[in-house]
Amino acid sequence: MAKSGVAAKVSYRRALLQSLTAQKCSSDAHPLESCATVTEYLASMPSIAERVRKVLSKEVRILSDGTNDRIINILQGEIAHATVSQADILVSDHATTCHILAVRSTLCTSTNLAQGEGGSTPLVSLCHIDMPGYNRCLKSMVELHKRHHRGKMFMDFHIVGGFSDRNGSSLSITEHLMEFIGRLAQEEGLCIQPTIKTCAVSCLNSDGSSGPIGRGMAIDVRTGEVYIAKVDPSVAGPATELRGARLWASSRDETERLSIIHTPASDGIAVEPFQFGNEDFKAYIALSDEDLLLATSTSPDAEEEDFCDQARRSMKFLQSNDTEKVFGYRGCTPLRFRRSDQNANKWCLR
Repeated sequence: MAKSGVAAKVSYRRALLQSLTAQKCSSDAHPLESCATVTEYLASMPSIAERVRKVLSKEVRILSDGTNDRIINILQGEIAHATVSQADILVSDHATTCHILAVRSTLCTSTNLAQGEGGSTPLVSLCHIDMPGYNRCLKSMVELHKRHHRGKMFMDFHIVGGFSDRNGSSLSITEHLMEFIGRLAQEEGLCIQPTIKTCAVSCLNSDGSSGPIGRGMAIDVRTGEVYIAKVDPSVAGPATELRGARLWASSRDETERLSIIHTPASDGIAVEPFQFGNEDFKAYIALSDEDLLLATSTSPDAEEEDFCDQARRSMKFLQSNDTEKVFGYRGCTPLRFRRSDQNANKWCLR
C-alpha cells in the first residue's frame, strides 16, 4: 500500500475512535493529524491514559484455588461467552504480543425492560487474540450480544496486551481491533453504543525495556470490573494441555477462527475436535530454550519463564496422541466438561 493510502487508513481509524472514548475532542489531546498511530492518539487522551495508569499500577491478582468465584480461563486462540448465572470471572493470561479483549454488554434503558423486550442480564465475552484478522469471529460475537439483549445496548470494551516490540506484531493487532471497534460504532450505532473503557495496548502497555506490563486480564461478569490477573494452574480449567496443543497442530485453521469454549446456551466448557496432523516435533523438543524461543515466538526476548516448558508439553502431547484417541471415532466428538459438585473450579468430563 502506498504511503498516502496508509495515512488515510490510519486517519480514518483515529477519526472513528473519537466517538468511542469518554474524552471526546479534549483540548489536551494531540490533533489527529499529528499522531502517527492509533496508540499514539489514544495515549494523548487523558481519559484513556488515566484509565491505563490505574489498571496497570495495581498489583497483579493471582486467581487460585480456594476462591468462591466461578472462573472460566480462556487460552490463546479461544473465546468464551457467559452470563452471571454461569460464571463470576472470565480471565486470560500469558499474553505477550497477543491482546486480551473483554466485552460486556447491558441494555441501554429501562424502556426495553418495561416493554418486556430483550435480555436484561449482562453478557460478557472474552477472547485471547494472537494475530490480526479475526473479523468474522468478532462479528459473530457482536451478533450473539444483539440476540441476547434484543434491544439497544451499551457495549464496553476492555483490551490489554502487546508492547512496543521490534517487528510491530503488537501494533498490527492493536490497529486491527481499533478498526473493528470503530467500524462497529459506525455500522451498528442504532442498536449499539460502544465505549472503549480500558486500552492498555502496545506502547501503552510497554514496561520501558523489552516486554508488556499487563500480560493477563480478568473481568468480573457481575460488575464489569477489570484488573490485571494471572491464573494459577489450580483454576486453569480442564484439558489445558489439549487446548494448548491446538496452537501447534499443523491443521490449525489459518483463516482466523477462534475456538468457542463456552456460550450462554451451555453450562460447561467444550473442546471442539481438531486434527493433530503428523508433524514431527522431535527436533523442536530437543532444542535449547534459547533456540526454541527463536524458532517459535514472535517476541523471544519477552516471553514468560514457562513458555518453553509449555511449548514442549504441547508438542509432546501431539507426538504421543492422535485425533481419534482423543476425539473418538473419526475424531468428530467434542469433549464436554461440567463443573464439579464439590469445587466450582474443578471440571469433570461429561
